[in-house]
Amino acid sequence: MLARNAEINGLTNIRPRPEGLWHDSTTNLKLVGYDSFASAEAADAADDDSFRTVTIADYLQAAGVDRLDLIVLDIEGAEIGALKGAEPFLAQPAGQAPDILFEVHRHYVDWTNGLLDTDIARLLTGHGYTLFALRDFNSNYDLSGKPVELIPADAIHLEGPPHGFNMVAVKDPSVFDGPGYRIVRDVSPKYLRHKDPALHHPVGGPLRLGRSGDHRRRAGFRRPAPA
Repeated sequence: MLARNAEINGLTNIRPRPEGLWHDSTTNLKLVGYDSFASAEAADAADDDSFRTVTIADYLQAAGVDRLDLIVLDIEGAEIGALKGAEPFLAQPAGQAPDILFEVHRHYVDWTNGLLDTDIARLLTGHGYTLFALRDFNSNYDLSGKPVELIPADAIHLEGPPHGFNMVAVKDPSVFDGPGYRIVRDVSPKYLRHKDPALHHPVGGPLRLGRSGDHRRRAGFRRPAPA
């Protein structure tokens, strides 16, 4: 499906791979669950639905790549396994280590004691990363011209039914010092028009947005230019 969608859209810089990202390159996995909600679990190699795993580090080494700028993950609870497989890159210093965009969901991440007291947060902060939640809609609304709102990991409003949201991890938080970003605290990562504006609307003001099928804000995280 990925290859077909790339072909339809004329994309030539995508290389679909059959492996699954994991903390080792020796396991067989299979997807359990429906469609985009499926999650990975260990499987027998003889299972027709199984697939081999590969670490990010092993994949890039085989490809002759020694620099990794960005990791983007939304793999239904397997994010921590994929990140463990990238630790040689995560251990690099600021300016060389990759920035990371990833999803956390209450079904897979137990944040009962706060988000920083979770395995995935401890892995990343242990390598010197600073974590923020990325505020956004789970739908198509035009937010052009509005700053990207980011919540420090120790100031995220996490109450409510099981839900997920995107996070960004960087080693140099000063990348968010520009006018395109706003650091906010004690609000939800979820923009929801029908919920409490104090928690679910942009801090800069209430939502008065038209629905757009053609626009969705994509946050851009750029490294500072070398001196």
